[in-house]
Amino acid sequence: MLKRILHSNIHFLWLILFFILHGYSGYIGLISVTDLLILFVQYLVLSSAVLFLTGKLFHDFKKAAVYTTLFMLVFLFFEDIRIFISKWRLTVLLSAFRYCFPLCLLLLFTGLIVLRKIKFRLNRLTFFLNSIFIIYTFIDIVIISRDLLHSKNTANIVHIKTCDTCAKPPVYFIVLDEYFGSKGLKDYFNYDNSAFENHLRQKGFNIITNSHSNYRFTVYSMASILNMDYINEPGEHTVYNQQGFYKAMLGIKNNAVCKTFVEQGYEIINYSDFDIKKHPPGLSYNILPSQRSLISNRTMYYQAEKYLPFFVIRYTNFTGIANSLTKRFTQVNNLRLNKTIEDALKNVKKPTFTYLHLNMPHTPYAYDSAGNNVLYKSFHNLSQPQLDSMYLSYLIYVNKRMVPFIDSLQKVTANNAVIILLSDHGYRDAYVKNSKLAHQNLFAVYEPGNESGFQRDSITSVNTFRILFNDLFNQHFPLLKDSLVTH
Repeated sequence: MLKRILHSNIHFLWLILFFILHGYSGYIGLISVTDLLILFVQYLVLSSAVLFLTGKLFHDFKKAAVYTTLFMLVFLFFEDIRIFISKWRLTVLLSAFRYCFPLCLLLLFTGLIVLRKIKFRLNRLTFFLNSIFIIYTFIDIVIISRDLLHSKNTANIVHIKTCDTCAKPPVYFIVLDEYFGSKGLKDYFNYDNSAFENHLRQKGFNIITNSHSNYRFTVYSMASILNMDYINEPGEHTVYNQQGFYKAMLGIKNNAVCKTFVEQGYEIINYSDFDIKKHPPGLSYNILPSQRSLISNRTMYYQAEKYLPFFVIRYTNFTGIANSLTKRFTQVNNLRLNKTIEDALKNVKKPTFTYLHLNMPHTPYAYDSAGNNVLYKSFHNLSQPQLDSMYLSYLIYVNKRMVPFIDSLQKVTANNAVIILLSDHGYRDAYVKNSKLAHQNLFAVYEPGNESGFQRDSITSVNTFRILFNDLFNQHFPLLKDSLVTH
């Protein structure tokens, strides 16, 4: 039986199974079995179509099967190929989508030519392909079984006693993605942001001027904030570190902050792109992969769907695509802002914790300081000074949007709600100039009453909810040592 399997022409099926299981092994707990089955069926249909067409071309089932494996290998591991060649100085330029995509198409075309011309049988190659993918699949099955048995838990869940005598006001946690703090704006742009900050102070906000994020990438920063702890994960904290990214995403899903609010009788409202347990993303941008796209985001189709529209806009005059993308990137911010005010107007029986994540002034830079739509410019090759100018102009626009929003939110909540206005990290492009500068973020808090643990000169984001829970629920959480993870 084993000999027949190893010499069969179904190695592309083992490849598909390996790809899905390997992806799942990195995201156990974030992807359902149903999603895995859907992915398998989709890739099975695609590979069957390739097998049928190449069978007609080659008139040789073994050649057709080998080409199908080559096709699926390039299709499924497209992003992995890009990451691999980006690690070498001589090939890093080729990792850009505009080069890697046509090169992969050329590889697939060359494979057609070579397989059509060769005359010898492919028995040894068939044996090798079956063997290697079966071994890889078996290894992933072992890894998945081990992890399921040990049921990894990435969040340091904190259990605190319910405070029956506490006031329990509504809490609004508003994250402005990549908003530079005042010191960062002054040092990098020589821009004075005091007009915006003074308005917040007049509205009763306490602004911590010496504030820093612990991480410079959103997923890691939010995982740390929402679990009130640092991420115990070695390796580079970027989206390319699959294990680190998985741990952060799973930490957000099972985060300690939302669990604590639920235990205190709060209702969770999630207007972010993150999947929080029992509280799925609301009005999502679909920028970050989730559920089965945690696996499929590495495929050629996913990456082409993500990057080709920008490529077309950059080199053509197709304004329709630009307008469509503009609407996508700007509409969600507006919807989330409006829904937050609508929710605040409702008479609810439970206190609410609202997590509102706004993708601004993060790229793409949608508006200039006067409110003119300039998103189309973001799709073209821009120099660093041009990017800096667009970022600062967009930040000024964001200030103008947030002032009436904060005023409205305080009005409809009769100034009885806690409002935390925070950025997940600073301007990431400043990292080249100064790694610490890229962590300098916005941190402004409004708390009803006179006493507040946020009346301090400096802070890092990891301590946000440790301080808040001490204030709201009479807890005694010690503050963690401030540290910046710069790698």
